[in-house]
Amino acid sequence: MNSKTQKHRFVVIGGVAAGMSAANTVKRSDPDMDVLIIEKGKFISYNTCSIPYFIGGVIEDYRQLIELTPDQAKHTSQLDVWTQHEAMAIYPDKQSVVVLNRDTGEEKTVYYDALMLATGGVPITPPVPGINLPNIFQVRTLTDSLRIKQYIAEHLPQKATILGGGYVGLEMTEACRRLGMDVTILEKFGNLMGTMGADITDLIEQHLLEHGVHLSKEASLHSFEAIDGKCGVVVAGGQRLDTDLVITAIGVRPEIALARGAGIEIGDTGAIAVNPSLQTSIENIYAAGDCTEVTHLVSGTKMYLPLGTTACKQGHIAGKNVVQAGSMEFKGVVGTTVTKVFDLEVARTGLSAMDANRLGFDAAASTITADSREKNYPGNQKITITLIVDKTTKQLLGAEMVGKEGVSKRIDVFAAALDNQMTAQALTQLDLSYAPPYAPPWDPILVAAKMALKKLS
Repeated sequence: MNSKTQKHRFVVIGGVAAGMSAANTVKRSDPDMDVLIIEKGKFISYNTCSIPYFIGGVIEDYRQLIELTPDQAKHTSQLDVWTQHEAMAIYPDKQSVVVLNRDTGEEKTVYYDALMLATGGVPITPPVPGINLPNIFQVRTLTDSLRIKQYIAEHLPQKATILGGGYVGLEMTEACRRLGMDVTILEKFGNLMGTMGADITDLIEQHLLEHGVHLSKEASLHSFEAIDGKCGVVVAGGQRLDTDLVITAIGVRPEIALARGAGIEIGDTGAIAVNPSLQTSIENIYAAGDCTEVTHLVSGTKMYLPLGTTACKQGHIAGKNVVQAGSMEFKGVVGTTVTKVFDLEVARTGLSAMDANRLGFDAAASTITADSREKNYPGNQKITITLIVDKTTKQLLGAEMVGKEGVSKRIDVFAAALDNQMTAQALTQLDLSYAPPYAPPWDPILVAAKMALKKLS
């Protein structure tokens, strides 16, 4: 126990998914532990993934996104929470953190017995002229969402430009269209949704066009210009697009400044390196969530895959190990995600064909379209599935799906299959549920697996 504390103290830097999961786990496991959460923002414990739905008005009150307020954390969970406080430096030899009160400018030193880094990720901001104009926003925190809502309410923008065609970009596209805006997506690369295959992304693009969204792919951003209260987005070649609102959604990078300053090892991915117990290279300092790298269970390589589900699980495991060292391990992820794009469900798990071949697999992709329900049952929709399979071992490497229903249910089957290193042949033997309102006798999962084998034979 550190002589500068009266009892064991666990200090958490970052009060959202990973940080709060760790703090709550420690306090439940050891009620006598002194747990302090240092959060540089105003809010803690909120659902970041719901922010586009709050901005779009599906969720009406921002308070519906908050799981726990600082007062509730203190009185219900006996957690000490300092909001509007920023950790400025960590001194591992002294087991101390220098903390800045962002309201008063006062600095103080906090001592710890165990420390948790849950500093999250930082939105990637394009380094171009005009990026700080007042109608250009990023979408990362609850505070960001409140600023956007206020701007929309005060200025009533008619045109919005979304930078980036990934999950957040598409969710914000729907939000802005729902608010009546004319929306253009600028995507630097040749297709939306990163490395997903064209059989899936072509359907997404077609659906976006049907909902009045304008797409500009392979558009290299040059600068922003302010003219007559509008923001001109200038792309390579001098083309100018007038807009009232810009949302940057081109990705995030891990927030590692504190870790680097403390001498903590940073992995090749650029995120904090951790062992299966979520310890950093300094034994009594843990890290979890969007600031860390993870092991991809299909490739066996380290990757940076910032996901809320991962952050919550990592935080819980780290908290268990703070109380009892080595009691739990985090083995890794298969990278399962799902999102809503207007009427479509879009999901993926594992590796795309592009990623698999880049990592040295001899991968083949096959695509099928099948019925979500018994074809004669009302409400039946089509589901398109791309499976990525190793040509030699027939092992499943990844799955991508799009459809108007039944996608989120089925992607989890593929995620479980990847977690258990199943082959396409094993997939065809799965005993899946059947009833006309929910699935046909030959579920799309089984059809996709059969087609993958047929293509490889």
